[in-house]
Formats: sequence, C-alpha cells, structure tokens
Amino acid sequence: MKTWTKAICGLAACSVLALGLDTTGRALAAESRIAAAGEVRVYAELVPLRQLAEAIGAAVVWNQETYGVTVTRGNESFRVAIGAAEAQTGNKTVALPRAAELVEETTMVPLSLVRDALHADVSWTAGGGLIIGKEDTISLGGYVVHLLQTGRYEEAGALMSEPLRRALPVPLLQQVWGQLTQAFGAPGQLMTAAEERSSVHRNAVLVYKTDKPVPLELTMRFRGGKLDDLYLPASAAGGYQTPAYDRPEGYTEKEIMVGKGDFALPGTLTLPRGDGPFPAVVLVHGSGPNDRDESIGGYKPFRDLAVGLADKGIAVLRYEKRTREHPFKSSLLPDFSVREETIDDALLAVQALQEEKAVRADRIFVLGHSQGGMLVPRILEQDTPHAIAGSILLAAPSGPLEDLLLWQLQQAVERAKAAGQPAVVVGALEAQAAQWKAMHALLKDPGNSISNLPKEFAVSNPYWWFDFRNYEGAKLAARQRGPMLLLQGENDSQVPAEELNKWKQALGTRTDVTYRSFPKLNHFFVPAEQPSTGEEYAKPGNVPGTVIDAIAGWIAERR
Repeated sequence: MKTWTKAICGLAACSVLALGLDTTGRALAAESRIAAAGEVRVYAELVPLRQLAEAIGAAVVWNQETYGVTVTRGNESFRVAIGAAEAQTGNKTVALPRAAELVEETTMVPLSLVRDALHADVSWTAGGGLIIGKEDTISLGGYVVHLLQTGRYEEAGALMSEPLRRALPVPLLQQVWGQLTQAFGAPGQLMTAAEERSSVHRNAVLVYKTDKPVPLELTMRFRGGKLDDLYLPASAAGGYQTPAYDRPEGYTEKEIMVGKGDFALPGTLTLPRGDGPFPAVVLVHGSGPNDRDESIGGYKPFRDLAVGLADKGIAVLRYEKRTREHPFKSSLLPDFSVREETIDDALLAVQALQEEKAVRADRIFVLGHSQGGMLVPRILEQDTPHAIAGSILLAAPSGPLEDLLLWQLQQAVERAKAAGQPAVVVGALEAQAAQWKAMHALLKDPGNSISNLPKEFAVSNPYWWFDFRNYEGAKLAARQRGPMLLLQGENDSQVPAEELNKWKQALGTRTDVTYRSFPKLNHFFVPAEQPSTGEEYAKPGNVPGTVIDAIAGWIAERR
C-alpha cells in the first residue's frame, strides 16, 4: 500500500535569521546565517552559551548550587562553572582561553569551548550573530528543529531548497510540523546525533526524547547547504545478520548516483572481484519508502541478493527509493504516480549500469520484488531502447493492488479469529477491512477517475491510487517477449502462493518464462517454519542460497 512520510523545513546558504533566547527568556536580536564558501570569520571572544548551544540542538542545564552549566548534545557534553578558566569534557579537564562569566544573567563562555566540545563548526560575530558551517549537518539539523520548535516557520521556510519549498510552503509546513509533534511528540533532549553521507545528500540523523514512549528519529537531508528533504523511519531496525554466503573478499562496493537533478538517488553498486565486464541486475523495491537494502525488521533482502549474486559473478545495483530519499518532494506532488515512484528510476538505474565499464551493457536484468515485481511489465514497456536483457519477478501480484490489499485485510481478520485474539483486536481489524472495502468500491466505480477524484476517498494520495487501479501486470506481460523468471515463496502472507499459477495461466502462450516456487519462504524470501503472519519479520533472517542459485543459474543460461 502506498505510504509517505512527513517532512519539515531547512536551511540555505547566506540567509539572515533571528535567533534564540537568553537564560531569562528575553529575546536577543542576532543575525544568524550559514557560512559562505571561503568566508573568513571574525567573531567575539565570549559568546552567550544558552543562546548558541540551544540553537544547534544542545540541552543547557543551570546548577544554582555549583553556579555552573552542563551542556549536552547527543553523546557529547561539557560542564563549566562561572569564574572558571577550565571545563570538563567527558573525562578530561580542558583549559579555557578566558574564564566563563555571568553578564546580565547570561552565561558567557569562550567560543572555542562550544566548537571543540561539541565538534560544531560555528562562529559568533562581534555583532552578535551565529554562523554555521554549511558542512556541519548536525548543527544545521539541530538549528532547523530549533526554528520549528520556536514557531519561526517563515524563517525556516525561507531556508529550504527550492524544490522542497515548492512542495512545502510555509502554511503547510506549520500544519505538518504540528501534526508531526502531535503524533510523535515534541522534540526534547537530543539523545544521539550522527552524520551519514551519500552520493546525493549529507544526512543529519537526530534522535530526540519526547513526551511519548518512543523517541523521535529525524533524518534531515541536506544538499548544497540547504535542507532538501526529511525522512521519519516507520519502524526500528531489528538486528540484521549477514548471511553465510557473504564473502567481502569476493566483491567490492561503491557509491553511485542514479539519475540527476532534484530527484537524484544514491545507490550501491556491488561488483564481483576479478576481470569484468559482468552481467548485472537492478533491484526494484516493493511498496513503501524502502531503503536500498529493502530493510524491514531483521531483514535486508536486497543486500542479501547483492552480495549473494556478486559471489556468483553478477554485479548488482540497489538504490534508495524516491519516496525514501525525497519523501516530501515526491509524495506531495498532486499527480504523483507509480511512474515517478518506481518506473522512471528503475530505467535510470539501467542507464547508470550502461555507463559502468565493469558491466556488460547487453546483459542488464531487472529484478522487482512485490509491487516492484508487478511493475516490471510497465518498466519493460517503457524500455524503448531495449536495454533490459531479461526480467526477474519475486512475489509479484498478478492483478490489481487494490484487490490484493482487500484480501490481505480480510486474511488478517481470519488469522486473528483463528488465533483466538481478543474481540477488541478482531473488531479493529474488521473495521480496517470494512473501511478499505468502501475505498475499494470507489476505486472500482467507473465514474471516478484521476480527473474526477471522489471526495469520499479517505486515503492519502488519491491520484496515485486511481492512476494505478485495475492494473494487471500479468495481462500486460502476456503481450511482451523476453526472458522472464518468476519466483514465489509458498509461505507468503502478503502475496499468496496461488499468484504464481495466475501468472502461469496469463503467460501460457509464452515459451520464454521460467517459474520457481520455494517451500517455507515468506514474502521476503526468508524461511519461516510457522505459517507467516509478518510478525516473524522482526527477527533476523536471510534470503537462502537456493534463491541466489536459482537467479544466478537462470542469468548464466541467458548468454
């Protein structure tokens, strides 16, 4: 089912901002901006500690007994007392160039203390303005949250990248931030902060305590010093374990970019060691904002496929899905469809492989899982240069997604009843099934369309659904030609094993299709001893070598 995450605002180079409160709560006028490239900074010797630290995401606690202050940001902290020319950072005592002072109830400390203890690329001008280095993504991310939490939406909105600003104007930004904090809790203390880099974005991963039981994790994506998008993970990782066939000495990996411009995607190209060029596979995700590994709970099936196939002499390209890397910029488009979500990027990934010297351009295959698999016929249809040598479909629905979703919800009700779940649980599942049944009827009504969307359709992205309704990948594939491999797990609670027979019936006249069915494998092609319910996804598991062998063997035959 189509999902998308919420997002917030960002920062732009050389923009003027107002900043902060002092320890008494009085507003302090201050010019704040992002450092310009090559700028020589001139700054004051002492800076207002609370104003500066809180602006970049740190928590500041005053101790009246010791007349000192403790500052914490993620795993970094320091303590300093008024009148002291030294501070405690971790287990170390560091000398300060000048003692901390209390000026009009404001704690003033040397700027070097904040820079060194918090590893923050910040400056404070003699005129009282904060400057943040454009590559200090953690400080930039903390500052964005600070702006939003203090209600300065106009300032924050003015600091977004142009594509994000188009998708998220200030009134919507304010609405979304309010909804986000209501649902997940208002950000409090910053528990952890880390930077992650890709070929497209510099990401600040910030985890905040809130008034809710679960911390709030925000991944803030910066590009060129501007906040370009924001991602909230739907669930926590579940302790992935590498498979036995993962031999790092047998492959190399490099970061590449899929596509260009506003929606460029970071990806990983896994290459076998040795002399190429090699056949290659593009991995196409299922529904939802998937990462390049298609991570869910304790599984990373796309990573398993990449290292497993590389061990068999096959290169693999996997990449972040558009709704993961650009959740706001994509999902807030009024006419966002599966073409933008999946099809276009899969074809761009094929193009990226064609440019790699280590890849055989005439032996590039596309592998789609679940919704990605059902879209493979659409991808082939759009492959006008005929660059795709063959296709592989894993757990691919043969018919309309809206029909499958209704089946899934009805099956969830039956499983709950069979397991003796409490009436309140069964009732909630029945309500969900009934709600989708009503939406399903609207989707099947020929009077409704993308140009006549029904107001009663109470699901996000109605255009996406009405553009995709009644799509039957098997019928489209019946009119196509080219090597195709269909794999299905027999213990799949999301796409039933019977779907493979439907593909066989639809493709009955084709002689270039191979079918394989695997006992005990669930929707992500991981073994499950008990009937799959999806709950087992939380436990670590891997795609077995038999699946790797089936794919690699089939590719080897397509010479």
